[in-house]
Amino acid sequence: MLVDSFLSEARPLLELIHDAEKYPTPVWQPLEFQGFGTQLTELQDSRQIARLLQLDFEHAIVGDDRERAMRDLQAMQNTADAFDWDLFLVGELVNVALRSMRYTAIQRSLYADVWTAEDLQQLISELQNPLPLAQSWQRSIESEKAMAMTYTEGYLFSPSSRLRAFEIYAQMEALSNSPPGRFALPARELEQQFRANSDGDMLADMILPAVAAYAAAFDRLERTRRLVLTSLAVKLFQLTHDRWPNSLHELTQVGLESQDWTLPGIGALGYEIQADDQTACVWGVNETDYRLLETQAAVSAECPDYAGEELDKVQVYLTIIN
Repeated sequence: MLVDSFLSEARPLLELIHDAEKYPTPVWQPLEFQGFGTQLTELQDSRQIARLLQLDFEHAIVGDDRERAMRDLQAMQNTADAFDWDLFLVGELVNVALRSMRYTAIQRSLYADVWTAEDLQQLISELQNPLPLAQSWQRSIESEKAMAMTYTEGYLFSPSSRLRAFEIYAQMEALSNSPPGRFALPARELEQQFRANSDGDMLADMILPAVAAYAAAFDRLERTRRLVLTSLAVKLFQLTHDRWPNSLHELTQVGLESQDWTLPGIGALGYEIQADDQTACVWGVNETDYRLLETQAAVSAECPDYAGEELDKVQVYLTIIN
């Protein structure tokens, strides 16, 4: 009842959000560029829009209101697109968060068994298009370099120190050539190289972003996209064939290819039909596992335990499909 009351009061705001979808994207906010001190308040606040839409979406799923749920999903997509500025690391991380919230909403909805085959086909069609992560990576690093240029003006830093900083940024930009989902390992190696050869260079130490953690966010987004895409395809197969697929390879019958259910550099997603034959599980890798930055990261051979409180720990990389 509390959620009903809150969403009832928020309905005018939700309608304003839906009305805003009529306008072209991206939405640019007035910015006064102040280097590292540049304020990005509107960008940070965009997550509040997505959170409200996600709440309304989940309320619609519980109420079996598919039309409202699809409308909210589209609004979440449009919100992410509107604030996809390709500027600064923080800007891209906010956008990763916006898109991840939408993926999570879709993933959790599969437990409710509300979608029709047509709904699933529409969502699969959307998720089969990979995000332009290489472009986002390069542009965001370029904008970080622009901020660094404002910071290095004057006589505080030597020309050789500034040159080294720009060489570092050039190497980071080159990581955009990495395959989708494979940014983290070369980024980690590059960051370790920077740290080992810094020679007390204060400028490099001050402006160098946590490139490995940033790359890991990009990889996590791509893994989540493939997890949700595969989960949708499993449900579509079940609806159209009146049975669960015996293996993920059967998903070629609903339009997927092997790369869609394969985590880059790790291997195929896990898949299992539960003993009651009413539920299936699709899972990836534990996203909190430090080994994701190592070569030994692997998908568990067994479905993670999701009973009781365990669900909160694993639902980020596990889809339960009814």
